[in-house]
Amino acid sequence: MFLENESSEIYHGLIAELEKITYEKWNDESTRKKISIKDKEVSEMLKNNNIEHYTSPYYERPDIIILYKAGSIMIRREELDEH
Repeated sequence: MFLENESSEIYHGLIAELEKITYEKWNDESTRKKISIKDKEVSEMLKNNNIEHYTSPYYERPDIIILYKAGSIMIRREELDEH
């Protein structure tokens, strides 16, 4: 789901990169870490420009996706439910 704002073009490109990754490479932890680092870099740039966007801040929990809205505070890791 795209927000169709300034973040869309950036994420369209990142998603295209992800779609090219093989199953084996995706299961390599270093690949997931690299993707997480890139997502954090993009998210920080978008936050600094007050642009609403989705982010997956915890590489070991790809099931957690957060919608960042300008002026909001990110959930800290210690606030997450362990389940």
